[in-house]
Amino acid sequence: MVVVGELFCLLQILGQQVVLSPYLAVLDGDISDLLELSEVFALVRYPGPSCPREVIRVEDIRVGATSRKAIPALVDLLKPIPDRPGAPFLALGLLNQLAKDCPPNKTVMVESGVLEALTKYLSLGPQDATEEAATDLLGILFNSAEIRRHEAAFGAVSQLVAVLRLGGRAARYSAAKALESLFSADHIRNADTARQAVQPLVEILNTGLEKEQHAAIAALVRLLSENPSRALAVADVEMNAVDVLCRILSSNCSMELKGDAAELSWCLFGNTRIRSTMAAARCVEPLVSLLVTEFSPAQYSVVCALDKLVDDEQLAELVAAHGAVIPSCWPSLW
Repeated sequence: MVVVGELFCLLQILGQQVVLSPYLAVLDGDISDLLELSEVFALVRYPGPSCPREVIRVEDIRVGATSRKAIPALVDLLKPIPDRPGAPFLALGLLNQLAKDCPPNKTVMVESGVLEALTKYLSLGPQDATEEAATDLLGILFNSAEIRRHEAAFGAVSQLVAVLRLGGRAARYSAAKALESLFSADHIRNADTARQAVQPLVEILNTGLEKEQHAAIAALVRLLSENPSRALAVADVEMNAVDVLCRILSSNCSMELKGDAAELSWCLFGNTRIRSTMAAARCVEPLVSLLVTEFSPAQYSVVCALDKLVDDEQLAELVAAHGAVIPSCWPSLW
């Protein structure tokens, strides 16, 4: 009876406003018999938009085999076809629900071509809400190391960068989160296409809301922390990242954001070119001031950033002039 119930629920999903009769073949058995049974149980043939979302919230259905049978049809709905304009947004909402905390569902999505479909769909410049849903789904998928290694994952980088540049505000935030996950993969982080993300991420860091700044810093740290030569790209962007970080460190923003800014400063100050700029020197005072505040997790990143700066003789004197002494062994013993 549980299996029959799941099939009925799936019929509710597939009976959405978009006509999916060509895709009902994904179900086992005779569809006509199931339709007759649905009438016996008084299931709605054309449920409202909220019905599938409510059905998928039932955990046994969401993670069950029957839902996985529906995934290829939902992925197919991402193809933009004039006579079903609302289909992609509907499919994205359901796929997002199915993907959360369910590796088997994510695997089926990737096998069904969801990465290629999402990349193609984003290239068409969808409306803000649909664009956000698509980037959200990519972020969920790229939390998986296995999916990050998939060949199609590499192709998503350029499209996510395009969203950073031209997308709506919510979509830009989701794209930054997705790129943070992608940059965990060495082959993606070390590719030339990853460099394209630096400038728009710095722009978000400069103009975004605090949660967007958190996301931009996290992506930049992931990109730059294990590859100091990448920091050269930051020094060349029109918006000087270190100046932006100095402003954040000197502002009244949260200690969490200041800690993030100190961590990115630490990454950047590993590069001698950046360390020699006036902007780096201006960071000394706000960094030192954070050391004398009440203890917080941010202080570890502050110490590490200052430790990089004292590698420069002039900056070491400046740090000392502000009353800070950074033993060379301090970061490793923290």
